[in-house]
Amino acid sequence: MLIFYYPQIGKIGNTFHRIQFSDSEFSKGATSAFEIYEFQGKAYALYSSSNKRKPFIISINDDKKIDLTGVVEGEQIYGAFNDKDDSLTIVTSLNENGILRGAIYRTLDMIHFDKVHISEGFGYRSIINYKGNFVAGTDASDGRIYVSGNGINWHEVRPPTDIMPTQCNKLAVFKGSLYFASNSGLIVTHDLKSFNRVFLPTQKDFQMNVTLATEKTIFVGVGGPSLGKDKNGWIFSSEDGLNFKQNVTMKGIAFLSSIFATNYKNEEIWVTGNGGTIFKLDVINGRYSPLYETPEEYFYTSKKIGSSIYFGTRSGNLYRYGPHALHSNEQYFSKKLSSV
Repeated sequence: MLIFYYPQIGKIGNTFHRIQFSDSEFSKGATSAFEIYEFQGKAYALYSSSNKRKPFIISINDDKKIDLTGVVEGEQIYGAFNDKDDSLTIVTSLNENGILRGAIYRTLDMIHFDKVHISEGFGYRSIINYKGNFVAGTDASDGRIYVSGNGINWHEVRPPTDIMPTQCNKLAVFKGSLYFASNSGLIVTHDLKSFNRVFLPTQKDFQMNVTLATEKTIFVGVGGPSLGKDKNGWIFSSEDGLNFKQNVTMKGIAFLSSIFATNYKNEEIWVTGNGGTIFKLDVINGRYSPLYETPEEYFYTSKKIGSSIYFGTRSGNLYRYGPHALHSNEQYFSKKLSSV
């Protein structure tokens, strides 16, 4: 493979790249990069398809495709959790002719995958570890969650019906508490037994797709079910995890797909969503500015791994911001709109 070198832009030593894989089959069949994770020192992109293909994983470092044992056509990967490099747990959801199903997979080596739990009538949307327990959020209408002490044996927990986290899209731990970002608001628990709703957006038919916990602040992204130039998204934050204020209105960005901090302590916040632009937030002054523009329609996910930030898109492309020429299968690519 060729290694591409380009002039540095933004911060010294950092450039924006599109990663290109040698096997064109990786991107065929409307596959989307739903999640990006690090496991045992390597970066992986988790792919799902909207046209009945089986989901798969790509090792970004090795330019290799990894097949998941036991998955079926149309199954979509929604989340994964790395448990200190001992295991990687993956959650999925499948909508088959209106009937929902889900599964939880576990691997110790990215070679062998065990299906440790299955569900009927709902799928899984998110996963995290909280106080030594794995916690999986679901898209069940009754807001049930699943908990496991070892990642293998799972049991159901049902929050009260008046505060159930319907479609739990993301999970975050902030100041010792577990937060559920769901389409029924932001739910918090301290012990996986008692639950409280701490934030309910006033926007009609909202979707709470993203959340971020930094050292001092928890952020949530709220959007709507429909897209368009007149459809907006909103960023809210709280320093105590209880009282939330609106920071930014993202005009025309109703699908907020990721919100992340480039630095855990300094809280430099970037946001992606529908449209191919990556934005930087000024949460103090309630502003946002475009950083990079790509031809993508959607950014689905982002992940900071080492000195780089990786981005996955609906069209299956991967991008990386960081030291130039980190991988041999990269090309410099972006329209830089403002300084980073």
